[in-house]
Amino acid sequence: MKMKNIQIKKINLNQLPEVIKMTWQAFNVPFLKGGIISDYKESENLKEMVENKKIFILAALSNNKIVGAVRYKSTANGQNIYLFRLAVLKFYRYMGIGSKLVKRVEKITKKLGYKKIKLDCVLEKGLFPYYKKLGYRVYNIKKHDDHYDVFMYKRVNSFKK
Repeated sequence: MKMKNIQIKKINLNQLPEVIKMTWQAFNVPFLKGGIISDYKESENLKEMVENKKIFILAALSNNKIVGAVRYKSTANGQNIYLFRLAVLKFYRYMGIGSKLVKRVEKITKKLGYKKIKLDCVLEKGLFPYYKKLGYRVYNIKKHDDHYDVFMYKRVNSFKK
């Protein structure tokens, strides 16, 4: 089921507490039945990083309520965008909201002239096939004691920034 009244917008600082609360709620419900839940820890200097435009956050709003969000930032080498913390509340999943958020980051990335979007996900959470469906490719897998990290990318521009 797709929702038509979803708006995707960059958040302002006043919305940051709502994004943090929504992300915590979304991360505490597994994406797939039986999927793992990882610890959710928020960066202590998130507000400062958003203020200083080191991190950007897009939110999905339904009737002015934040129901999903994604974060992105420039990678250390300045050539790519790193996408992270994609979160959608359980009730709003499977409606295309996560895809809309990711596609908006892709559009912004392309417009800004970056070459690729990179991300990583925990294999056991079940998100690997989701990102693969959106066109992301695996470039590395790292084994840990209790899980695997899958590193993925998608090329959005063929030229270097």
